[in-house]
Amino acid sequence: MPTTNTWTGGTSTAWNNAANWSEANWPGDTGHEDHDVIIPDTSSIHNPTLGGSFTINSLTIQSNGTIVGGGHKLTIDGEADGSGVTTNGYALKNDGIVSGNLDIDFTYAGETAADFNGSSGTFQHVRVNVASADVNQDGPATLASLTVVANSTYDTGNNALTIEEGNLSVSGILLLNNATVVVSDNSSALSISNTGIVTCVNTNLTVNAVSLGQGTFTAPSATGSFIITGEKSGLAFDYDGNGYVHNSGTIQIKTAASTFVDFTPNNGSTDINNVTIDHASCVAKWTHACTIAGDLLIKQGTIEADDGDEAFTVEGDVTVGDGTGSANTAVLGNAADTADMTFGSLTIESDGKYIATSGTTTISGY
Repeated sequence: MPTTNTWTGGTSTAWNNAANWSEANWPGDTGHEDHDVIIPDTSSIHNPTLGGSFTINSLTIQSNGTIVGGGHKLTIDGEADGSGVTTNGYALKNDGIVSGNLDIDFTYAGETAADFNGSSGTFQHVRVNVASADVNQDGPATLASLTVVANSTYDTGNNALTIEEGNLSVSGILLLNNATVVVSDNSSALSISNTGIVTCVNTNLTVNAVSLGQGTFTAPSATGSFIITGEKSGLAFDYDGNGYVHNSGTIQIKTAASTFVDFTPNNGSTDINNVTIDHASCVAKWTHACTIAGDLLIKQGTIEADDGDEAFTVEGDVTVGDGTGSANTAVLGNAADTADMTFGSLTIESDGKYIATSGTTTISGY
């Protein structure tokens, strides 16, 4: 059975000093990796400061308690069981303060809860790092990065998740249920590997970029939102597989740059539904012949073929401009485009411009 070990901090700030702990040994020392660690109110005692990376059973940071990461990692290999710890069922329960850089690895091969939302500070690089792990986020979380390894699960529940400095990388299962999720760093992406599964349910998802391999991505539905604000490696949307499920929603590209969009699945099927281009500085270039199953709206900015010879089909309605800007605020096409284009319908507003391809433009609707 795990041992409950509470920080007393009477001697120093050193985590790995047995005199600072209630059990007269320190969590993570050889033979003491099964400790349920409690960091109480440290406002009148020393704050525990990690001097290395250690394995523990669970971590509870109580109100006004502070842990100083020092650039190290805690591997959490279990959860509190209620025998002396009030946070039964939690691998991590934070009501206090995280200072410095502290990484977390979850290696408990079972279902558990994690509460990252203390009064100050954020955890850095967090990994669900063993098969069969199932981490349920309790409350909002702000992290530097999040990695979900193959055959593991991370579930945000109905809670907000913000990734500030790195990727949201998924090789296992990521469930975003009624959540607001933001990946904000301008060099990062929602990255879904060949084994990854990301499911959005009524999700408001804002990411710098999307990189989708052979995995599965069920995008937000029309009751949510899906906004791309930047690019990674030159691509705002990079699709190398067959597993994008549009779920009736719209991809809103608000990248303030010239960027590439790869909307084409490897098997030639039509997965992309509705697309909106919505930044005056955006020049989105489709990289392969592609089909959009729904509608295309260019509120502002430009969308055109990369090399000029990639065919473009929009099965729904195409609207260039929204009537609120100056002339040529919204542009479809480029004078160098030579491939055929097919639209269900084409509407050019007062602030829009269609540069017709030298190939054939077909209006398939009525």
